[in-house]
Amino acid sequence: MHEYRTACRECETDKQRQERLARERQARADSPQKFLAYQRKFGRKPENREKTKQKNREYRKKHPGVEHLQHEQLSIRRATRLVEQVFSGRSKTIANTYTWKTHTPVSFDDKVEHHCTACHRFRFLKHWWKEKSRPETTETSSNHDRYMCSRCFANDWNLVVPETFSGRLPRLFTSPDYPPPFRKERLKANKSAHDIKKQHEEDEKENERS
Repeated sequence: MHEYRTACRECETDKQRQERLARERQARADSPQKFLAYQRKFGRKPENREKTKQKNREYRKKHPGVEHLQHEQLSIRRATRLVEQVFSGRSKTIANTYTWKTHTPVSFDDKVEHHCTACHRFRFLKHWWKEKSRPETTETSSNHDRYMCSRCFANDWNLVVPETFSGRLPRLFTSPDYPPPFRKERLKANKSAHDIKKQHEEDEKENERS
C-alpha cells in the first residue's frame, strides 16, 4: 500500500499535489488528535524513522541555508543547549542538584504527548518541564498535569534561572543571549556565502563573453 501511494505521488501534477496538501492540512485541522496518533504510530517503526532521517539529510543537502537559519535563531540554540545540559547523560548532575521555582525537569523513556502551557501546542517529546503544584490549588485542579516544552522554558528568563544550585552556574542560566551561533555553522555559512559570490561572478563573466 505504501509503495502504491508513493508511486501515485510521483506521478501527480503540481495542481494535484497542492490539492492533496490542502486536504491533508484540513484533515489535521479537523482531527488533530487523530493526526497525532498517526504520527506516533508512524514514528515508532524503525524503518520509518530511518526514512525520515534520510529525507531530512537530503533536504539539508538540497537547502543548506535552512539549517544555518535555524542555528541563527537564539530560541532554538537555547533550547538545544538546555536539553544537553539538563537531560544528557553527561550533565544529569544539573537535573539532580538544581531546582527551579515553578517547574521540574522530567525525562521519559519514549516520546510522550503533552500540551505546552506556553506555546499552547500538543507536542510529542521525551523531555518536558512539569509544573509544580501550588499550595493554593484545590484538589480538583489539574495543575499537576501542566507541562512546558524545553524551547519555551529555555526562553522564559523568569523561569529558566535555577532557584537553588551548587557551584558555578553555566552561562546558559546567567546570560539570556547565550549561546552564540555555533562556530561550525558560522564557518559553513561564510563558506557558502563565498561560494555563492564566486559563482555569481563567474556567471557574470560568462554572460559578458557571450
